[in-house]
Amino acid sequence: MPAGSRACFQVANEYLSAFQIPVRLITGNHDLEGEEFAEDADNLTAWHQAFGQHHYWAEQLGPVLCVGLSTVRFRSNKHRWAAGLTGLLRCGIMMQQAEC
Repeated sequence: MPAGSRACFQVANEYLSAFQIPVRLITGNHDLEGEEFAEDADNLTAWHQAFGQHHYWAEQLGPVLCVGLSTVRFRSNKHRWAAGLTGLLRCGIMMQQAEC
């Protein structure tokens, strides 16, 4: 199943719904790779339809303000560097965990 497709979003939604707890999601770089979409906006519309929420949000949980924000743009960004940045951050976190 291709990443970022309507089918992929549906499977992910069914999986998460099985936990029967509220979830708040943001898009990742692979969520905007759906080959069936011509533009990022079309991909994001499918995301919204599948999950019933936007790809950004803010929610107050007691004294903490939680913010979900994705800056990923795929087709609409001619300088696509988000995947590289994500990899660098993931690598940095893994290195820090290994040192503990």
